[in-house]
Amino acid sequence: DHVVAYFIGASCTAITIVFSAWLIYQHLQNWTHPKQQKLIICIICMVPLFAVDSCVALFDMHASETMIMLLDSIKECYEAIVISC
Repeated sequence: DHVVAYFIGASCTAITIVFSAWLIYQHLQNWTHPKQQKLIICIICMVPLFAVDSCVALFDMHASETMIMLLDSIKECYEAIVISC
């Protein structure tokens, strides 16, 4: 039964989003090194993006190729932008 996998995937994704949002909030509250913290926040934003992409792939195993390609393209483009900064 896939219910356990769905529960674990959704729980981990939710925890990832909450922790990432909290970490971003903490950086914004203590904005002492703007140049560095801007890059750190960009990197932190990758984590929930990857988590959501993986969770959607888990829940919708029979997703259309278009949906999977769209999510993977967004993920890969954002990763390339963060790396180039």
